[in-house]
Formats: sequence, C-alpha cells, structure tokens
Amino acid sequence: MAEDKKKVDLNQEAQDSLDNAKEVETINRVIAGKNDIFEKDYKFDELGLEFTIKIKYPNALEQGKIHAQTALYFDGLSRFMPENLMLAYTTLSSLRVCGIDVPDFLKNDEEIYNINILMVIGKDYGD
Repeated sequence: MAEDKKKVDLNQEAQDSLDNAKEVETINRVIAGKNDIFEKDYKFDELGLEFTIKIKYPNALEQGKIHAQTALYFDGLSRFMPENLMLAYTTLSSLRVCGIDVPDFLKNDEEIYNINILMVIGKDYGD
C-alpha cells in the first residue's frame, strides 16, 4: 500500500514539475534584454513601401503610457471606438512609447494618412 502511495506521489511530482516548466516557459517568453523586441520586415507593393519595424515590448509603466496616449488620440472616447481603430492607434502609441526603429513616414502623426499599415503592424505585434 505504501508503495502505491509512492507511485502516486512520484506521478504527481512529475506532473507538478511539468506544470512548473510550462509556467516558467510562459513567464520567460518576454525577458528584458533577451527577447523583448518585436522586429519584422514589411513590404507593401501596392503602396511602394518596404521597411523594417522594431518595437520593444512594453513593461508595466510603458503599458500605462500607451493606454494614456491612445486615450488622448480619441479625446477620452476610446471605449466608443471600433476595434480596428483602437488597434491602429494603440499601435501608433506603442511606436511613440516603445518604438526603436520606426520608418520616417510613421514618425509624424500629422503625416500618417493610411492607418491600415498600423493595423497590420498592430496585429503582428499583438500576436
């Protein structure tokens, strides 16, 4: 009987170890200075654009700044905006707060006319 108990304990210990490894893997997905940068090359043939984007994944403080900047873009009415607009402007805010390598045509808010590009970047960045 005690032997059966040991088998159960060993099995549980193995399961706990596996669960712990999965948790550590999840936590380690974003580690400052290791894998905290999103980088992707984009090519929009129809617009004649080709560029690389680099954005640091935001820490807790930066996340707050991103949400605040997004709210400013909508004069505090962001909760009433469609999801695709929120994605575009959250991406724009992320570029302002955490952007490392931002193409020239996305550096000045007043010169951005095609927000579809921001939606594409935002979808990739969020994944």
